[in-house]
Amino acid sequence: TLKIGSGKTLFLCLNGHALAMRYRGQRIINVSVGGKLYLCNCTRSEGGKITSGEAEYGAGIHNNGTVRMYGGVITKNNGGYGGGVYNNANFILYGGDIYDNKAIHGGGVWNDNEGEYKFIMYEGMIHMNVSSAGAGFYNNDHANLLLKGGTITLNAAKNGGGVWNNGGNVELNGCMILENTAHYGGGVWNNGGGLLEIKSG
Repeated sequence: TLKIGSGKTLFLCLNGHALAMRYRGQRIINVSVGGKLYLCNCTRSEGGKITSGEAEYGAGIHNNGTVRMYGGVITKNNGGYGGGVYNNANFILYGGDIYDNKAIHGGGVWNDNEGEYKFIMYEGMIHMNVSSAGAGFYNNDHANLLLKGGTITLNAAKNGGGVWNNGGNVELNGCMILENTAHYGGGVWNNGGGLLEIKSG
């Protein structure tokens, strides 16, 4: 596991390569409180993957600090809560893909922040993730999810194919949510008194 400690900053350019876990039961990247990760691909070639992680919380990236993702792919990770990403602080998605991850809840992303912390999506794609609830995003109680751009598509869950909002705060303002599937709430399932504010999309 690549660990980014408190007060540390890592600029990670994948440059078309894969950062993969060889051992079972381990996540790929862990960002501690006060740590910062800047993630990009730095090349137009395909590749640049964070892949093959396994963990109960955040198999690809477990974030308690700040992550800014500009490119690259988080894919084929398998977790309990957050197959691709578990976010407990600030995660800003400017580009790249989170796809083909699996989890019990939050196949692509489990968002578990609160207060001033946010997951903000400006661009990129969340697609082809699978879970029981919230295949694209699972936004937990009191968590803040701002969808300002990008696309959430082709995710599949029993409930909340694109987004499951479980008592948190979701703002939809420019993001496209389409062609997701679920028994209940193919696009968005708003549950537990959650706030869903649709400004545009």
